[in-house]
Amino acid sequence: MIEVAKYKQAHDEILNRLKRGHYAIGMRIPSKYDMSDASNVSRVTIRKALELLVRDGYLTSRQGSGYNVATLSPPSSTCLVSFTDKVLREGHGPGARLLRLENEAKDVPKPVSDMFGEPVSLVERLTGRVGCLLDMTAPDLTRDQILMWHGGGGPRYMLRGHLTWINHPMIGRGTDAGPIFGAIADSRFAYGDCTILRIAGHGTAHFAVEGMVSEGPAEGVTGCRGWVGGFSARAGPCPAEDVVTTVLEHGIEHHLVLVQDRHRAAFEELGAWSAMVRLPVIQAHQDFAEGDAR
Repeated sequence: MIEVAKYKQAHDEILNRLKRGHYAIGMRIPSKYDMSDASNVSRVTIRKALELLVRDGYLTSRQGSGYNVATLSPPSSTCLVSFTDKVLREGHGPGARLLRLENEAKDVPKPVSDMFGEPVSLVERLTGRVGCLLDMTAPDLTRDQILMWHGGGGPRYMLRGHLTWINHPMIGRGTDAGPIFGAIADSRFAYGDCTILRIAGHGTAHFAVEGMVSEGPAEGVTGCRGWVGGFSARAGPCPAEDVVTTVLEHGIEHHLVLVQDRHRAAFEELGAWSAMVRLPVIQAHQDFAEGDAR
């Protein structure tokens, strides 16, 4: 309740400044970092206040461009405005995302429900942002990077540049019947800090490392993707080969969830309160490498 009070207080203060004419329509307002420093309120609280003002139509936001004043008299919530028009007015791209798969049928394996349900839902509740389900593909250990990739869609806020939808062979490649095609998003993640995490063992364990999305050695496979390096865990920095070893030796189920910014400590605190076992990073070792090669 304390956090809600701070969040609403910050919202009301910014709204009052808008209505008193401190910022003109179309003007970019101070960043959440500047507001946080000036008001001694956390950046998370300021961001929540700004996002509410975006939702109400007072502000617009674009990734990397901050917040701009849209209007001082947004339409009433009772006005009939299409959802697509509202999303476009707020500077976003209309789309959809799978938040949870709820099906009590016995033919749905528990790992499938886990993979598409709780990890994504918990990440959104914990960070306020939607994560992207990804595989670890094409590790480049000489550059200390791992290509994180998935053939589906991804949250638009995470992307760098344009998003392209393409027709891609999904299943059946190499069979007599031939491949079956489906639409997938071809996009690249924006550079910056990120967290890679997973709830494992049917909710009994958790794993998280932080890293940075940056330029990689190649474009990578078509899909939502980005090269991640500069990994760190609770014990400190760890190379990409340690991350790969950890996922394989712990048997951590895919997909892993990638979300922008650094949230490992918060995720580990959630795991501790939920009585989940923390899966530590395992150092790469020669025995494992030789056994894996055989």
